[in-house]
Amino acid sequence: MVSAKKIALLLIAACALACAALLFFFPPAASAEAFEVSVGSAEEWNELALKVAGGEDFSGVTVTLTDDISGELLPLGSKTAPFCGVLDGGGHILFTSMSGEDYLAPVGYLAGGKVMRLGVHGDMRGEQAVGGVVGFNDHGTIEKCYHFGSVSADNYAGGIAGENRGSVIDCYNIGSVSTQGEDR
Repeated sequence: MVSAKKIALLLIAACALACAALLFFFPPAASAEAFEVSVGSAEEWNELALKVAGGEDFSGVTVTLTDDISGELLPLGSKTAPFCGVLDGGGHILFTSMSGEDYLAPVGYLAGGKVMRLGVHGDMRGEQAVGGVVGFNDHGTIEKCYHFGSVSADNYAGGIAGENRGSVIDCYNIGSVSTQGEDR
């Protein structure tokens, strides 16, 4: 005869196994908040840029602008630490001018991510891969964006993307674009 204690232990083990199977086949839904970040000021933008520079690529994360932003902004992403998420400007405008070296734009290096519904007003000046919205677009998508201002570089300048190896859809530039070397 089986004791009541053994029956209780078998029931607990069976319940634990059933719960584990349920979690395996039906994992809990991830919180939407974990995959969305809101940015509404130059300080928040620069904090985000520092996180990207520190190695957080924001893959699978949507960054949404909640307001127009003015001021000195750091580029979002570089060749060694690209931005891989989605930046949804929500129709807002970045008012900023930038100067520096390579991969210069509000989104310096976009790798497989997306930038959409963003306006940029300001002049961009750098050495290589300088754009009005994205410096280097590496298999990403830039959609429904515009730039108003000038872009100049030693090599690879563009009103929307300084160097583009992805998609640019429904975007426009109002302003001059100039280079000393190769012009794309």
